[in-house]
Amino acid sequence: MSDEVAVRAEVVRPEDLGPAETARWIELQEADPELASPFLRPEMAVAIGRQWPDARVAVLHDGPEAVGFLPFHQGRLGAGRALGLGLTDWQGAILAPGTPWDAGALRRATGLAVWEFDHLVPSQAEALAVRPLALHASPVMDLSGGWDAWVARRAGSGRIKKALYHGRRLGRQVGPVESELDTSDPADLDVLMGWKSAQYRRTGRRDRFAQPQIRELVRDLVTSHTPGFTAHLSTMRVDGRTVAACLALRSHHVLAHWFPAYDTDLHRYQPGLVQLLEMVRLSAEDGVTTFDLGAGEHDYKDSFKDSELTVASGTVHGPGPAAWLHRARTVPPRVATDFVLAHPKLRQAARRGLQRVGTLRS
Repeated sequence: MSDEVAVRAEVVRPEDLGPAETARWIELQEADPELASPFLRPEMAVAIGRQWPDARVAVLHDGPEAVGFLPFHQGRLGAGRALGLGLTDWQGAILAPGTPWDAGALRRATGLAVWEFDHLVPSQAEALAVRPLALHASPVMDLSGGWDAWVARRAGSGRIKKALYHGRRLGRQVGPVESELDTSDPADLDVLMGWKSAQYRRTGRRDRFAQPQIRELVRDLVTSHTPGFTAHLSTMRVDGRTVAACLALRSHHVLAHWFPAYDTDLHRYQPGLVQLLEMVRLSAEDGVTTFDLGAGEHDYKDSFKDSELTVASGTVHGPGPAAWLHRARTVPPRVATDFVLAHPKLRQAARRGLQRVGTLRS
C-alpha cells in the first residue's frame, strides 16, 4: 500500500464488524488463493476477540469501499501484534487484488508504533524490507488429485509405509480402528487438551492449554460453524476408545493441522502418525485440496509434504520511544532464537535441553 494512496483506517473490535464489512472481508479473501487459510477468516478474528479484549481490526478505506482488513492486538504505547501471535499459523493483511502492500504505510494508518508478526504470509513477507526478518518453511500437502493419487506419490516413503503398517497392527493387536474427520463429542476435546498439556510439559515447552483464554477459544471454535469456516475435531478410536485426536481449522477446501496429540500408552503403534494419515484420507474424501501442516521442524512433515511455502517472523518499527523500547526488549532474543533455528546442530541441542527440562518437570 503506497504512501501516495490516501488510506484511511477505522479501527474496531472484531465483533463490531457489520455484515457488509464481514462479507467484503470474505470476498477479498476468496479472491486471493494465498489468503485462503482459515486462520485469516473473519470468524477466527471474532473468536479471538471474544477471549482477548485487545483484539482489533483495522478496516482500510481508499474511497467509499473497504480495500483491506488488518487484524491485530493493540498493546500499550502503540505496540501492535499480529492477531493470534504465537498461536495462529497464518497472519497478514487481507487486501483487494492489485492493492500494493506497504507494511509501513499500514502501520501509520492504524496509528501503531510497532507491528510484530511470526507467520506472515509469503507475498507480504517477500515485499518487506524489514530486518531482522526470519523465514520459516511451512509445508503443505496437495490433495487436489484425491487420496489415491496422493498415496501413489508417496509410495516410496518409509514413514508412510510404517504408518499404514501400524494402522493394520493396531487393528490386529488392540481392536477395530475407527476414524472421524469431525466428532461432536466435547469429551474428546478435553482429552486432547489433556494430552497436549502433558506433551508440552514432557518436552519442556510452555503449556498453551494452561492459559484459560486458549482453552475457551478452542471450545468456542468447535461449536461455531459457518458455511466457509469450521473447526474439525478429528479423532481415531481403537476398540471404542479415543487414542489420538487433532483440532484442525478449515476454510472451504483448505484444512490447517493445528493441535495434534495421542495416548502415549500406545506409543509403540505410533498412533499420532496413523491418525494423521487417516485424517488426510478423510479430508481428501471430503473435498479438501490443500492440507496445511504448519511451520515447524518435524520429520513427519518432510515425509508428508508435497511443497513448502515460506512465512516470516519480524517486526515493523516506527519512530519514537515506544518503538525503540520494543526493539531493545525483543530483537536480541529473537535474533538468538532465529540463529539457533537456522542451524540444525544447535536446534537439536536446544531440543534435547528442553526435553531434559521436561523430564525434570514431569
